[in-house]
Amino acid sequence: MMAMNARIALFGLALVGLAACKKEETFPAPVASFSLLGPAGANAFSASTYDAIRVTDASANVVTRRWDFGNDSIKTTPSASMSYPKAGTYTLTLTVKDSHGQQASTSQKITVLDRVAKQISIVDLSDRVGSPQHHLANPTVWVVIRLGENNVSYPFQTISNPSFDAPIVYQSPKVTGLTQASLPYSFTLPTKLVINFPALFSFYQKYAGYSGVGYGLELYGQDATGTYLLSTSYLPYYQTQAGSISTVNTDLQKNVFFARYGALLLTGDFE
Repeated sequence: MMAMNARIALFGLALVGLAACKKEETFPAPVASFSLLGPAGANAFSASTYDAIRVTDASANVVTRRWDFGNDSIKTTPSASMSYPKAGTYTLTLTVKDSHGQQASTSQKITVLDRVAKQISIVDLSDRVGSPQHHLANPTVWVVIRLGENNVSYPFQTISNPSFDAPIVYQSPKVTGLTQASLPYSFTLPTKLVINFPALFSFYQKYAGYSGVGYGLELYGQDATGTYLLSTSYLPYYQTQAGSISTVNTDLQKNVFFARYGALLLTGDFE
């Protein structure tokens, strides 16, 4: 009888041990990781507004993921693209789960910078608007930067002066005595001009929903015969219903931004 009781006790201990083993059973924990591709290359944690940023899940032991881009944008795909329309510092967080409900997360801060124009230069004095062209005698010239607001329609002007009555954001001093040989001639903007990036492309493409006439880079000339608009980025709209400031370059690594149309070159950097 005592031997039987001992066997029963040993069997009970074995069951307890087996249950303990089951309780201690573990699964590999999920590991949260991702790669990031920005305008400056892989794992570049800075960008300028509207730059495309692509993230790809590189986690292990996961079945679901959740991207939080730090600006109320949430995605759940293995890879995703995102851009930020406003400058600032954002925290991008990837949260993953495995099939057993275990969770892990990882975060990375991304700095988003504005394109800031600092200077505008005259690079050509020829008349690109007049038909026939005007050959001005020792003209006084000046530069105007306009910005047609989003969702605002501006009436067409006469074809002899194809600008829009859009608000002026900068007008340079007037300069006399310039020649082609003395170009480029530059004006430093008195205050920094934060560029509304979609407004550079409003004719060329309806960029990010911007529907205004966008930026107008304009060169005016005046002599004894009158005042003339010599170059304007609004001109192609009248000729082909397309165009605008199609030459734009942003190089975040070199901290250089420029936009050009016709006679004028707008340059700046990132802040």
